[in-house]
Amino acid sequence: MGPRFLALSTGRAGSRYLAKLLNDVGVPTLHEKHGDLSEWNGSPALGEVSAWFVTQTEKAPDARVWHFSRHPQPFVTSLVKFGFWGMNHPSIHPYLRRSGDQIADSFLYWVDWNRRILEVPHPRRTTFRIEGLCSDLLWLLADSVGVDADTAGVVPAWNEAQDFAPIPADVAGEVGGMMEVLGYA
Repeated sequence: MGPRFLALSTGRAGSRYLAKLLNDVGVPTLHEKHGDLSEWNGSPALGEVSAWFVTQTEKAPDARVWHFSRHPQPFVTSLVKFGFWGMNHPSIHPYLRRSGDQIADSFLYWVDWNRRILEVPHPRRTTFRIEGLCSDLLWLLADSVGVDADTAGVVPAWNEAQDFAPIPADVAGEVGGMMEVLGYA
């Protein structure tokens, strides 16, 4: 049995936060650290929160896709502080455009991966911003996969304490376009 939902985003977008909230309200959820979805065979788990498995949406057509995003400016700050560009994750880096400027490349990464998720044709995709997550949305997400969630004691409160990275002029148009698509502009 495969997962009933896949929550997909870029890295550093709040996947652990979302997985914790879903588990707290009674929606059994795994986080990407548990490995590839090929390990799901026979798993009783309900869903997966993942930054990287964008192509898995094509392999799990019966699953709901929850696409969540994080505002690009604090995302970029977090990505750079996390040391992302020093990593060599084989499933991510082949898809990235590189200009040589870590800030510009991070903004392009945000644009490209959100675009990849949005371009996968999936009739049961819900897109939302992690900063706007509330108990009502948690309840709706749980209800969409047939789970009676108890959101009474859970009050999502995204704490954005990051600085806002400046958007470089050479990528501002693309970033602004994706911000508009995702409802940030």
